[in-house]
Amino acid sequence: MKYIFTALCFAISLTLYAQQNLTYETLPAKASPLKGTVSVKNITKDFFPLLQNTEQEEMPKPGCNAYNEFLEQLKLRTNENKTGSGSSINIDSSLSPKSLLAFGGNTAINGVPNDNHIAISNGGKIVSVVNSNICILDTTGKILKQFSLDILADTLKLTAGKYDPRVLYDPGADRFIIACLSGSTHNTSNIIFAFSQTNDPMGLWNLYGLGGNPVNDTTWSDYPIIELTKGELFLTVNGVKDSVSWQLGFHQTYIYQINKAKGYAGDSLVTKLYTGIKFGGIPVRNICPVKGGSQLFGPDMYFVSDKNFSKLCDSILLLHITDSLGSSSTKLTSTLLHSNNPYGLAPNALQPKGTLATNDSRVLDAFFENNKIQFVGNSLVPSTSLPGAFHGIINGPDTATVVNMNIIGHPYLEYGYPAIAYAGRDHSEDDAIIVVNYSADTADCGNSAILYKNGSYSPAHHLKSGKNEVNYITGQNERWGDYSGAQRRYNAPGQVWVSAAYGTSVKDGFAYDNVFGTWVSELENASPLAGIQPSKMNLNPVNASLYPNPAPAYQNVHINFTLESPEILTFYITDIQGKVVKNLLTDNALPGENTFSFVTNPLLPGTYIIYASGNGKTVMQKKFVVE
Repeated sequence: MKYIFTALCFAISLTLYAQQNLTYETLPAKASPLKGTVSVKNITKDFFPLLQNTEQEEMPKPGCNAYNEFLEQLKLRTNENKTGSGSSINIDSSLSPKSLLAFGGNTAINGVPNDNHIAISNGGKIVSVVNSNICILDTTGKILKQFSLDILADTLKLTAGKYDPRVLYDPGADRFIIACLSGSTHNTSNIIFAFSQTNDPMGLWNLYGLGGNPVNDTTWSDYPIIELTKGELFLTVNGVKDSVSWQLGFHQTYIYQINKAKGYAGDSLVTKLYTGIKFGGIPVRNICPVKGGSQLFGPDMYFVSDKNFSKLCDSILLLHITDSLGSSSTKLTSTLLHSNNPYGLAPNALQPKGTLATNDSRVLDAFFENNKIQFVGNSLVPSTSLPGAFHGIINGPDTATVVNMNIIGHPYLEYGYPAIAYAGRDHSEDDAIIVVNYSADTADCGNSAILYKNGSYSPAHHLKSGKNEVNYITGQNERWGDYSGAQRRYNAPGQVWVSAAYGTSVKDGFAYDNVFGTWVSELENASPLAGIQPSKMNLNPVNASLYPNPAPAYQNVHINFTLESPEILTFYITDIQGKVVKNLLTDNALPGENTFSFVTNPLLPGTYIIYASGNGKTVMQKKFVVE
């Protein structure tokens, strides 16, 4: 199959590469100076300016009026029968993500679509962004600060509207990065970056502005995605022609490779640009960078793209930037893969009144762990012809030829805009948590989470119900996306924080009904650890001592043990029947004497067992009593 769009190529670069059917150009590394700083805690005056045309389905950007006729025809429902399983995936009712905390996020009226994204630091600071504002919270849900995208970028003196925010937490640098766009014509388009100077998002941020028309034509930048490696920040954006809808006006997708340390330090931001990216002579569209799972990887970066306007398709394009921007051997390579099950263009989702736009079937989110890439996006569910989500797995991306593709659906709920994060607690696990928005003609827009483990999926775990349908745009079709947020909390193995949309009415000084709200949830992988049956394990014990035992409540318990060689150990607690109560930590243990400690406060009185496992074996187990 082919994409149903055409585009022109620009011969602007100093270097032209060809690899199999892939062609692209690179622009030399460019230094963009620091444009200013902003202190979040000192923001006091914020007008939250937001211009929205409620007769448009794509806002705040112009030229994107009602869906193009070709896309609407492709998305017509072919089967209104809502019976059946909703998907062909293997459902394991024993699996479930466990909800730990949940609360409302950004409270002011959001831009349309909602564009939820989230980051959480190892220290428990949360940055939640939507299409008009940024909210900083702690893990109890207390809002520490809320401010507009406009005031964040005020130092840059960009008067055009701000939209499409993304946020990341960098566990290596212990910093945050925010990106958003400004302007929607070739002469107003800009890409805004904000790098936190410290691990406190309430403090100072370094601000940079990159021109959103890097090849000096009549296109502007749309739909950014950002991800990190150990040393770099990667950004992908779509170039869209002036005054043409994003469906028909797409010209090309750019990849920016950026030295992130420069941004944290406030030095000139060094960027390298990949442009004119084509496969088989056709521009590659909506390129999604792949984040790290349990940690950041690098210096290389993978990307995934698909044929997002195809009614049914099995093609997946895997791209790979092989090294850092400072290396002379760095290049962009490609591999065309085929999935065992097709994905396809989903119809618009029903709600009690009107419909919600599912856009196309682009790859929305992806992560890399255990030499596997897992990715998600919107898809048709063939068994019901309802909107659902695809979940693809590329095993061994450097040698893979096939994608294991599963289509996630429901007998009557209609899914959209999934996000995914790694949820493994031990390096032997490939577990993932997927968050999805849902709606139906009998259910207002809400959100759910699904746990994936060893080829099986949990039933959908309900997170937040909608309070009402969404009815903000004139006409029947409301904007639903364009993305949701999911991030592993890096120092808490098995925990994932997600941000998704739900139908609500906004108060707190903003009198809006029938709009989207933001729901933030802390989720935990509560399934049994992969391959661990404590009573049946082939033990390879180490000498260990535990004290005090019995342990009073609110008491630190210490375990001393000795290792002969370094090992990655996972520490977890079970009850006396062997059910996992809590996965505590996965970390590197060094040769010699080690001490592991934890607090008994969360445990009820009773008898428990603490385990340490590594390399597929239990290396330590100790019984203890909490009084």
